[in-house]
Amino acid sequence: MTALRNLKDRSREDSVLMSPPMDRPLLILSDTHLSRDYGSPIAEDLSRLFRENSGAEIILNGDILDLSLDPAERAPADSLHAALAPHPAFVAALTTHIAHGGKLTLIPGNHDAGLSARGQIEFLKRSLNAPNDECLEVQPWFARRDDVHIEHGHLYDPDCAPNHPL
Repeated sequence: MTALRNLKDRSREDSVLMSPPMDRPLLILSDTHLSRDYGSPIAEDLSRLFRENSGAEIILNGDILDLSLDPAERAPADSLHAALAPHPAFVAALTTHIAHGGKLTLIPGNHDAGLSARGQIEFLKRSLNAPNDECLEVQPWFARRDDVHIEHGHLYDPDCAPNHPL
């Protein structure tokens, strides 16, 4: 109770750095590396987890998909489609989650960095029947929920970081 009281007593200056209070449970997942060739058992487990947490905000925190397996010349939308196609239960669970009022936030990692491209975001919205930006958003670097900071972290690894992350 003291910790909760301390959160409420923070100065206005501190609260500017915080996002609005969480109004739903938060589920954060990272680094599952689903691809056209890998991850069916993981996709099934994730599907079950999403169904069991209806209404929560799901944050897919980087490398949920492994789009880096494709050659650079392959169209990003083709890579995304190829990574999702073998996992229909995963796509269906996310679609159902959104349809029932759940929120989905994606933070791209080094293996699915292409998710932040405008065409990819629109493809995801169509694929998951997301009616608006409120239920599905892509954050290019990090997200904050209350005083919880969420980021994939590859930007701090010299072997994974892009030359210009912003």
